[in-house]
Amino acid sequence: MTQMRPGNNPLVMLIIIMAIVSIAAGIAAGLHYYIIDLPSQKEVLAPSNNYIGCDNVECCQAIYQRCKYSGDYTPSECRSKRDNCLSSIGKE
Repeated sequence: MTQMRPGNNPLVMLIIIMAIVSIAAGIAAGLHYYIIDLPSQKEVLAPSNNYIGCDNVECCQAIYQRCKYSGDYTPSECRSKRDNCLSSIGKE
C-alpha cells in the first residue's frame, strides 16, 4: 500500500483552496461594504421647508385642510404644517 502524505491529498488541497477563496471573498465583501454601500447609506438631509408659498392666512388654512383630508398625516402634523405656514407669513 502506498502512503500518502497530507500535502498530496487532493481533498486536503481542495479544503485549503476553499478556505483561501472564502477568506479573500470575505475581505472583498468587507471592502465593498465600507467603500460603496456605507457611504450611500449616510443620512441625506432634506432641504429646509421654510418657504411654503403662501402669503396670507387663507392659503395656510387651505394647506391645513388639504393635509387633514389627505389621510397621509396625523392631525398634529397638519396643525404643525399650518403653524409653520402662519409663522412664515408673520401671523401666529
